[in-house]
Amino acid sequence: MCDFKVLTVDRADCSWRNMFEGEDWFILGQDENSFSISEFSLQDIKFETGVESGERLITLEEKLGRLKRKEKYVFLDIQVLYALLNSQDIIPDDWRRHKTILFGGTVISVFLKYIKICGMYWDGEEWGLCHSGIKSDMHSDNPFALLELN
Repeated sequence: MCDFKVLTVDRADCSWRNMFEGEDWFILGQDENSFSISEFSLQDIKFETGVESGERLITLEEKLGRLKRKEKYVFLDIQVLYALLNSQDIIPDDWRRHKTILFGGTVISVFLKYIKICGMYWDGEEWGLCHSGIKSDMHSDNPFALLELN
C-alpha cells in the first residue's frame, strides 16, 4: 500500500507574512487558481522548468511566461511554500535533487525595486526560504512547483 503525503494549507492563517519580517515588500501578482487549493497530495506536484532543449541561460520571467502560456498549470503560491517549510517531515526525499524549487504563484516586490519569486532550497540538512529576481536570475535548471489544471 502506498502512503502518499497530503499537505494542508490553512488559507486563513496569515503568519506566512512573517517570512519577510523587516523587509518592505508587497504582493505584485498571484495565480488566482492557487487560492482554492487547501489540501492536495504531494505526489500530484509537477516540476517544470520552462526551458527548451539546448537552452542554458534564461530569466525566470521568460520561464514563468512560457509555462503560463501553456494554460495547463496552477502555480503553487507562497502559502503552499510556507506550509511546506513548516512541514518538512512530509517533503519527499527525492525533491532534494532539485536543490531549489520555485513557487511562481506569488510574485512579490521588495523595496519597490526588485521583482522576485519565492522558493525553497535544500542546504544539505533542511529546506530554507529563498527568493530570486525574475529579471536577473538565469538558473535554467530550477523548476517551478505546479499542479495540473483539471
